[in-house]
Amino acid sequence: MTNKEDKTLRLLMPQWQGGNNPPYVLGAHLLNWLAPKTNGPFEEVPVDLDANLEKEQGIVGRSVLLKQARSAKSLIQKHRPDRVIVLGGDCGVELAPFAYLNEKYDGDTALLWVDLHPDVSISEDWPNHHAHVLTNLMGIGDKEFVAEVPRPFKPEQVLFVGLNDMMEALHSKPLQNMKFDIATPDDIEEDSSKVLQWLDSRKPSKVIVHFDLDVLDLREFRSLLIGES
Repeated sequence: MTNKEDKTLRLLMPQWQGGNNPPYVLGAHLLNWLAPKTNGPFEEVPVDLDANLEKEQGIVGRSVLLKQARSAKSLIQKHRPDRVIVLGGDCGVELAPFAYLNEKYDGDTALLWVDLHPDVSISEDWPNHHAHVLTNLMGIGDKEFVAEVPRPFKPEQVLFVGLNDMMEALHSKPLQNMKFDIATPDDIEEDSSKVLQWLDSRKPSKVIVHFDLDVLDLREFRSLLIGES
């Protein structure tokens, strides 16, 4: 009897509308070029390059973002992979793949949100969807985005790593009764022991990692978009 090898899908999603930053298209393709090549399946999510975005139901570019999320979902379902490597794009690119993985593994996952920001806003607070994605993944926010998440993440599945900005969003009305674990920049300055201890305490079968470049130290990485502010 031969063992079936796990399948890893490499998903390129040069989405830019969630933060209204067209250079993200080039950035996603550069990431794809820089990342080591793999032997597994590869898909690129079609992304609309039209820069004329309107606010719809409180969200900038809502319809095109929903279309792209559903396209990503379709491509993932085509392969039914065991793992997904996502190269984007704004943070909203992770709606479809993270929703798929949490459903596939029946919620037996941990989500490391390695980011300067928590991305738990709603449209009433912020119109750009890149800041809504984790809220949607937890079943909160715009009903059509939430409908793309068959098994929402629970707060205890999430560890914020490097969080250092917009922390007040964690206490907004939809989240005020939720408790989140956080590893601050000071907590991980010397090593990653706090993250490892958190994972050991939960013992998930699978770990999902969100990594936003803005979590990097601006003293070392001045070329980041956030360095312009």
